[in-house]
Parts: sequence; C-alpha cells; structure tokens
Amino acid sequence: MAAKKKKRGSRFGLGLKVFFGVLSVFAIAALVVLWIFLAQYQDGLDLEAENRRIQEEKTAQELALVRAPQLAFEDFLKQADGSFWAEQWLSTHPESFDEPDKVAAYLGELFDPQEIRCWKAPDYVNSSPRYVIKRDGQDLAFVTLAGSGLDWSVSRIDLLLEGNQEASLLVPEGYAVFCNGHPLDESYRTQETRFYDMETYADKMVDPMHWDTYTVSGQFFEPLLTAEAPAGRPTDTDADGNVFYILPPEEAQPLQKRAENFIYALLYYYMLGNEGTAGNMWNALDHVADGSQAYNLIRDSYIGVIWDASYANATYDAKAAEVRILASNCVMVDVRYHAEGTLWEYTNVADGTYRVYFLDVGRGYQIYGLAYV
Repeated sequence: MAAKKKKRGSRFGLGLKVFFGVLSVFAIAALVVLWIFLAQYQDGLDLEAENRRIQEEKTAQELALVRAPQLAFEDFLKQADGSFWAEQWLSTHPESFDEPDKVAAYLGELFDPQEIRCWKAPDYVNSSPRYVIKRDGQDLAFVTLAGSGLDWSVSRIDLLLEGNQEASLLVPEGYAVFCNGHPLDESYRTQETRFYDMETYADKMVDPMHWDTYTVSGQFFEPLLTAEAPAGRPTDTDADGNVFYILPPEEAQPLQKRAENFIYALLYYYMLGNEGTAGNMWNALDHVADGSQAYNLIRDSYIGVIWDASYANATYDAKAAEVRILASNCVMVDVRYHAEGTLWEYTNVADGTYRVYFLDVGRGYQIYGLAYV
C-alpha cells in the first residue's frame, strides 16, 4: 500500500515537473515574442521620432528660407537712422538746398520705428522681396531686397517723399541769386513781364516791366533766396526791409537831375494856379512819357479843377535820393520837395516826397510813374 502511494506521488511530481516545464517553455516563448514586439514597437517609435525630427528640421529650414528676407529687412530698419535716410534723399535729389543736419533730424523723426508700419508691397515676389514703409497711411518708401537662400540684403530704396516748401525772388537781369548760400544756375530762372501796380494809385504802367524770376521748390524747409548785384553794386534797404540795388553815381546823376526838374515843373503847375495853369501843366507833361500813368495823373488833375489862386512868389526846392533798381528795365528815385508861397494873408505849403519811376521800353529811360510816398 505504501509502495503504491509512493508510485502515485512520483507520477504526480513528474507530471507537475512536465507541466511547469511546458509552462516555462510557453512563458519563455511569450517573453521572446513580447521582447520582439516591444523591440519592433520601439523601433517604430524611434523611426517615427526620427521622421518627425526630419520633418521639423525641414519645416524649420523652409520657414527660415521664407523668413530670411523679412529678417534682413528688419535688421536694415534697425540700422537705418536719420542720417541714412538723409543721405538717401540728398543723393537722389540734387535740387535740394536743405541743410543735411536738418534733413537728418526731420527724416529721423519721420521714420521713427515706433511710428512706421511695414507691409509686403503689392508687387512682392519671392525672388525679389519688396516692402513698403508707411506712416499714418502715407507711403514713405519702397525697399527692395536681392539675394537667395538665407543671404539677403537691400538692393534698392525708392523714397516717396516730396518737399512742399518753395520761394521765388524777382531780380533785375544780370543779378546772381543764391538759395541758402548756394548759387542758382539758369535752370531756376524765368523771365517775367508784367505791369507794375503803383503803390498809391490804382493806375498801372502803360508798358510792362521786366524781371528775372528765380524759383526754388520741392524743399522740406522754406528756402532763403538772396541776390547779389553785378560788380559789387551797392544796396539800400527801405523801412519795410526790402533791399534795393543802387545805380552808381555816374549812371544815377542824369536821372536824378531829370527827376528834380520834373518835380520843379510839377510844383510850378500846382503853386502858380490860375496864372498860366494850362501852360504849366503841359510843361510838366513834357517831362513824362505820353499816355503813361504819370501823364494821365497830371492831365486828370486839370480837368474839373477851378484854379482861383496863384502863389506866384513861391520858393521851390527838390532833392533826389539814390536811384534804385526795381526791374530790368525800371529804376525809381525818391525826390524830397518843399514849396511855399503866400497870397495876401494866405500861405500855401507843399512838402513831401514823390517817387518817380523811369521805364525803358526801347527808347531809353523815360518817366512813366509817379507816386506820393
């Protein structure tokens, strides 16, 4: 009985060993399969990660290529200060007479990085990137880049600015004109012909006066125009600050004498009254050009006036000042006069200054204008 039990126990143990042996084989096989699966899975993960890394690198490279022009443009904006923009403006606008320092300050403020906005230009293409710089909706400049890959730089700048300040100066022919100290050439000069409005009277010269007009435009700041007389001709400044050029004495003296004689004749005409009035008027008219403003002024003074007194014992004095050049064919001279006469208990005094205008219309200087100063 005991032997039988022992036999049964050995069989059970053998079966158990077989069972665990088979189980171990299956476990080992399962582990092998699991290891192979995990290894393949890990390989799959590594491959996916590598593919993702490659794709990310490719995307980053593509993005860098796309952004390269923009980054180059941004670097350019950081370095472009007022002096740079001023150099660009002055190099492409030789007609500018603005002071470089003032232009640099103005453009530095205009292109303030905090105020400008930048966009791709309507004609932007990848092979030739082009940007527009704006401020307050106004286009200031186009900037074009050239290059390839990651290497881009600015190749062209088109400023869209325009100065709106201008100035003009009328001068007699032959005078040199300067803008902010720089001489102006013939391209700035035009010849102007017009009638000159008398300072006191509504009448105008019958014949036109001629000037040279120098005009400077397109400046950022108001230009200062000055003139210089030929051969150092002297100047005179009136009470309003207007500068006039003066004829030298040898040229002025004949005109001064004629102006004084004219004023003497005019005083005789007024002071003598009804004593030879018409004749005195014609004597005065003999000094001036027929049909001129001065002629009409004197002639019209006779019409409708009742000359009922004559200051025949009057004294007269007239003294001409410098002869000033007004236009290419016109000069003017102020004549200070004083006349005083009595008639019974009455005294008549004429005291003041007349401005006499000489105009040359091809027949030499003649008196064309008369104004009371």
